[in-house]
Amino acid sequence: MNADQRVLIVADDESFAIHLTACLTLMEYTVSAVASDWGEAEGIAGDVRPDVALVDVGLLGDETSPGAANLRDRRLDVPVVYMTDDVEGDQIEKTYAANPYAYVLRPFDARQLHLSIQAAVSIHNRELEFLKAQSRLERKIDEYKNRADL
Repeated sequence: MNADQRVLIVADDESFAIHLTACLTLMEYTVSAVASDWGEAEGIAGDVRPDVALVDVGLLGDETSPGAANLRDRRLDVPVVYMTDDVEGDQIEKTYAANPYAYVLRPFDARQLHLSIQAAVSIHNRELEFLKAQSRLERKIDEYKNRADL
C-alpha cells in the first residue's frame, strides 16, 4: 500500500534525513528525494511529484512557512507534514500559515509517522475531490445561467 506513495524529505540535518529515509523504506514508502532547504525542495517537488512532504520545522528559521506554502500551491500541490521536537515554541505557531496537514513529534514512532502520512494523503485527496466537484458545480451553474438568459 505504501510503496506507491512518494515522500519528499525536507531536512538540513543529514543524519536525521538518513534515519527518516531508512524508517520510511522499512515501512515500504518510496523516498523520492531529500532536500536540505526550501529552494531545493520546490525544485525537486516539481520534478518528482511527491504525494507528501515531511518537513523539519527547524528549517523554518526567519522565513517561516513560505516554502511550505509554495509546496502546497496549485502548481505543486503537495501536502506538508511537519516534524518537530518542540510543540510549544514559536516555530509551531509560525507553521500555521502554511496549513500543514499533520505534525509528527520527534523522536517519532513509526506507527505515528505512518498514521500522519496516511492522514495527510487522505485529507489532501478529499480536498482535491471537493475542488473537482466544486468546479463541476460552477460549470453547471454557468450553463444554467446561460440557458436562462436565452
